[in-house]
Amino acid sequence: MQNPDTTQTDTTLSEKVKEWNGFTLELFTAIDQAPSDWDRLIASRNILLCRDYLRALEQCPPGGMSFFYLLVRRDRETVGLMYMQLKLFRASESLNYERLEQSAEPEGQNGTMRSVKEWVASRIAFYTLLCGNSLVTGSHGFHFVPSIDEDTANHLVHEAITWARSYAGAQGKNVRLMFIKDFFTPRFSDLHEKIGCEPYHPFTAQPNMIMELPESWVSFDDYMKSLSSKYRVRVRRARKKSKGILMKDMDVDQIRREEQRLYILYQRIARRASFNLFILHPGYMASVKEHLGERFTVLGYYDAGTLMAFCSMMDNGDELEAHFLGYEAETNRARQLYLNMLLDMLVIAINRGIRRIVFSRTAMEIKSSVGAEPHYMYFYLQHASAWRNKWIPRVYHMLDPKVEWTPRSPFREMTGEG
Repeated sequence: MQNPDTTQTDTTLSEKVKEWNGFTLELFTAIDQAPSDWDRLIASRNILLCRDYLRALEQCPPGGMSFFYLLVRRDRETVGLMYMQLKLFRASESLNYERLEQSAEPEGQNGTMRSVKEWVASRIAFYTLLCGNSLVTGSHGFHFVPSIDEDTANHLVHEAITWARSYAGAQGKNVRLMFIKDFFTPRFSDLHEKIGCEPYHPFTAQPNMIMELPESWVSFDDYMKSLSSKYRVRVRRARKKSKGILMKDMDVDQIRREEQRLYILYQRIARRASFNLFILHPGYMASVKEHLGERFTVLGYYDAGTLMAFCSMMDNGDELEAHFLGYEAETNRARQLYLNMLLDMLVIAINRGIRRIVFSRTAMEIKSSVGAEPHYMYFYLQHASAWRNKWIPRVYHMLDPKVEWTPRSPFREMTGEG
């Protein structure tokens, strides 16, 4: 099979331009280097690929993260774009087995297995090239015009990854792992059979929790009427417990004033996660708000004048994308802040006429309790070494921090309750 470091004979490699099979690829390392073709191609289709958001992330990136932006042209027409993130990945820093639920194995066996996993994780450290956005769930790595069929697009993505990896290597960053995410249906599983590259191994992780909002819901009362009696009581109880909490739609100046507190609250949650590929930059929220304005919402929850929690979300066309949040654990337990934040996102979506909320991964059970449903997505991994690439499935399944959870069905038509 073809070594990932090589290119086909009809390909020429220069610093920022590559010709391949009738296509011209241009590579940029800053979004403001990309011409206006980028904006025309993406338009309003995906806020997470728009120049404003990418500039905000570029200005306040997670530690050690850098970026590649690629335009694809054919016969001088721009037909595609790609977005990649480059980061040094250390498994020992990203995986947190202490936070996982205890399995049914005896305690001694659990401890031994965790020790083995931690030893393996401690030996995994290399640059990772991700086609997509590690900060969000979903397919935000490329966009092509309809005339580019899926097979051609997949091949172009592979060529671009191979090229960007070579470019990073020339800058002293030896990329060992390539990562493409996230897709609702299989996409790259058979690419190696079609073009002769090393396999991209498919995996699934925790599901993306997505909630569809019927057009008949024009107010929160409509949502409440759709719930079974058990879940209506639960919502009312949560709303009652949150009385006295002041919710503010924070502007950029308020976000900057509360920047340190927001970051502390974010870390309260991030440090408890079983897996973290990155830790946000402290200025990320303010940077995104400054660049996206009303398309990015940060809700702050105050108790006696002190910020106790926050949640954030993006308007992405006909979707509301839940983003980062944080809270004080004790206040959350006493006031059910997390559940109230999910309900507030629902209120905002209904009021804005949005018909889908992408709640993302994590906390699947409580998200399902408000009406979100799990959607499993595929992502793909390929190691630069053909030999090590064969071992990726085994290593991944050993390190995978699986989380058990119980789906809930809050609606009357699902439960038959009144």
